[in-house]
Amino acid sequence: MAKSGLEYQELVAMVAKALDPNADIKTGQWIEGPDGNREVDVEVRGTVNGESHFILIECKDWKRP
Repeated sequence: MAKSGLEYQELVAMVAKALDPNADIKTGQWIEGPDGNREVDVEVRGTVNGESHFILIECKDWKRP
C-alpha cells in the first residue's frame, strides 16, 4: 500500500501540470542547495511570458487530530 503522502504529492503534481501543461513537473527529486542536498516533493520548471521559472513545492499531508 502506498503512503497517503505520496498520493497527495502526485495529486499536487497533477494540479501543477493542469495549471501549466507545458511545464516539466517531477516528484521526489533531490535538489542541491546552499546547505546540502534535500528532497523536494514537487519540482516545476517552465516559462511564463518568456521568463524561466523554477518552483519547489513541499507537500504536507497532516493527519487530523
